[in-house]
Amino acid sequence: MSWQDREYARRDVGGWGRGGGAATALSGFGRGSVVTVLIVANVVVFMLQSQAVLAWGLLIPQRVVAHGEVWRLVTATFLHADFPHIFFNMFGLYMFGRLVESRWGARATLGLYLICGVLANVVLTASAYVGFLPIRASALGASGCVLAVLGAAAVLFPHEVFLVMGVIPARLRTLALVYGAGYVYNVVNQGSNYGGDLCHLVGLVGGAWWAWRGRSWWDIRRRAAFFGRGQGVDGSQPGRREARGSFRERVRQREVDQQAVDRILKKVHDYGVHSLTEAEKRTLLQATERLQAADRGVRGAERLP
Repeated sequence: MSWQDREYARRDVGGWGRGGGAATALSGFGRGSVVTVLIVANVVVFMLQSQAVLAWGLLIPQRVVAHGEVWRLVTATFLHADFPHIFFNMFGLYMFGRLVESRWGARATLGLYLICGVLANVVLTASAYVGFLPIRASALGASGCVLAVLGAAAVLFPHEVFLVMGVIPARLRTLALVYGAGYVYNVVNQGSNYGGDLCHLVGLVGGAWWAWRGRSWWDIRRRAAFFGRGQGVDGSQPGRREARGSFRERVRQREVDQQAVDRILKKVHDYGVHSLTEAEKRTLLQATERLQAADRGVRGAERLP
């Protein structure tokens, strides 16, 4: 469980376009949440789905390339084959999307969902044209989008524990790695639905990369410094970027802080707050401030024009 699931961290309730803690994901779900909007949109489209809608929106690589029907790259992500197909996709979007939205806010989560879904369909289309898939192959479903959200969540919340099939506990990072390995195996061996698993793999890797490295690419502070446009938004001079530690160092510090917070709060739960030593209180305060400062930095970058 991450630090943001704790009561003391719930100072900034997430909403549309704002980040919050993982603990606010459930409380914010349904009140301006982009995850809510996406689930409702998918369900409505499924209820209105007909043969005519499928014929117009299904991803068919031949029609995308030969006839310029590029809208299929997007529309196919909102179409589903049957009830289990949409149910498990929307369940996954709810479980993982609320975590990502609590950290990134609505705009970035929506961008992740749509861009990675379209990217997965572009790769499938290209694969059909190079002969890896049948040229008349077709595809539909939000799986590529949802797997992108899972990939991002696995990087942002690697130690979150989920119950697989409601029984088997697994860390989010482990879950993503197992899924990814399965997709790679099936794609390489061209097993059942290997075209679908190709989309899944592209989405999963795309989402993980976005959370790991991709968001820093959009950091206006870095672009301003690179192009020499004066001070960055944080007041720094171009070419004089302060040493903030490598990505791996920041991730390592976050994991150390999170483990310390969990250990101390478990003690509070078991023995009460009066059981804490002064050193433990200082550790809790310092770790909380570092974690919240890191998240404020992400949200501040998102609010830039």
